[in-house]
Amino acid sequence: MTIMPGMLKPIKFESSVFGKNMYTLKIYENRTKNPSMNEKLEFMRQIIAFSIKAGIDHISCKLDTGKYSTINALEKTGFLLVSNLISYMYIRNVTKVSLWRTRYKIRGAKPEDKKVILAMTKNAFHGTRFYNDPYLDNDKCGELYEKWAVNCFENNWASSIFVAENSKNDTVGYLTYLIDRNLKRFFGIIKGGGGISACLPEAKGAYPSLLAHSILDVPQYDNSYGEYTTQAEHTEVLRMWHKFGLDYVKSELVFHKGLS
Repeated sequence: MTIMPGMLKPIKFESSVFGKNMYTLKIYENRTKNPSMNEKLEFMRQIIAFSIKAGIDHISCKLDTGKYSTINALEKTGFLLVSNLISYMYIRNVTKVSLWRTRYKIRGAKPEDKKVILAMTKNAFHGTRFYNDPYLDNDKCGELYEKWAVNCFENNWASSIFVAENSKNDTVGYLTYLIDRNLKRFFGIIKGGGGISACLPEAKGAYPSLLAHSILDVPQYDNSYGEYTTQAEHTEVLRMWHKFGLDYVKSELVFHKGLS
């Protein structure tokens, strides 16, 4: 039988929020051999059997949208499609960013902004992969994003946190930006990207102002790339990235399977 390698990796943050033993599955497609559907199904059955025996409660898996036979194998073994993620990229000295008139004042976040940002975060992420998973509790989904925002302030989950202010100096939006320095260590480049972000519904134009500022912040870190990811249904955000001149990178499908 053709070997189809894969790796299960624990995800501690999600596990702590949902109170489940949660893992991600990374599937490495064999470029020299093309496993049959039966081989892929057998591989998935073995992964599921091993996970149940090991006490794993939940598995998530990302695949490029072109991996149709592997996608079919996931679905045939009970994995649910919960999201389609689209990524765009800013490449320093290559991407021609359009000039953008910002309507909001952008500044770095202060500790006293945390309370406002948490309130803004609480109900901002309905429709994400966690909410789309029937195995996960909706209240816990909201808690996950709130704790994510807290970690950006307290546990270095963000290299920069930007807030948008209106004319009354009220905070109406925020965006976090994380620099991946591991790429510098191993490959000699630095990549950053948008992390968690949210804006009040009435604050039209706050997000593009935050995005423009995050791109301008790239040289501060001698950053080579800036990557931004959102769900495919967020068409307004995708159109905005296109107008900014960001380059399309990839589309990934996200699958979840509850085992208990």
